Amino acid sequence: MLKKLLAAVIGVGAGLALFGAYLAFLRLGGQLRPDLAVVGAAAVTFASAVGVFALMALDRPTLRRGRAALKLNEHPALEYIFPFKGASLAQISLKPETSLAMALARFGSTFSRPPSDTNKDIMVTLRGSRRMSFPTVTLQQLFLMLKPFNLLHVLLLDDRDQFVAYLPGKRALKEFTGSDAADKISKYVVSVLDNPENSEAVREIGGAGQNDTIKSAQDIGDAQKELWKSESIQGLIVFRGARPVGYISRLDVLTLHAGLP
Repeated sequence: MLKKLLAAVIGVGAGLALFGAYLAFLRLGGQLRPDLAVVGAAAVTFASAVGVFALMALDRPTLRRGRAALKLNEHPALEYIFPFKGASLAQISLKPETSLAMALARFGSTFSRPPSDTNKDIMVTLRGSRRMSFPTVTLQQLFLMLKPFNLLHVLLLDDRDQFVAYLPGKRALKEFTGSDAADKISKYVVSVLDNPENSEAVREIGGAGQNDTIKSAQDIGDAQKELWKSESIQGLIVFRGARPVGYISRLDVLTLHAGLP
């Protein structure tokens, strides 16, 4: 509405300027050849044309200077990444050759007390081995023990500490403590660690496979492009250098991307 009013004012102003110039011409001794009414009509026509062109110019879309794309290592993106390290995280690390009791020895009686007595969330890192596969029964015992606690992350690494796959903790507890837990642990953990090229299988239970990754120096647009590769990708593992440092979900990537200009 304001643009239309401004265009009208511009047009009328242009017409009055033209008509005023004509009157000044007459006062300076110019001869009046056309009828004054014809001159006035010409002024109105000119004003209308100028008004139309002014409105077109005002309504013409302009390009906004977009701000730099938001990188994953900047705020607020950092607030949407679930970190794999922190003072509030208790880190449980287990190899196929290591007994569960030995892996938990450094935590003392933490896991034998009520969960309400524990003020830390849990992260489990399972490392593969060339010598043997993970005993399914050991992993069953681990997840059953952790069921009352707040398990956030399950990270799968190979024997060289290279990333293989990721599972959200709550989903892992749900899948790995039911009646068919042994079969699911075998499919989504043991088999994946033995054959990392099959890591995409974990997407079936909300996990991230070996190729579902993004570098922290990349931006939200890059992350969205990774998600476009497959509808089954539920999130991405964020790398800093060669090390996985956190997880960002599909929903959070889309939320951050929608907030950009």
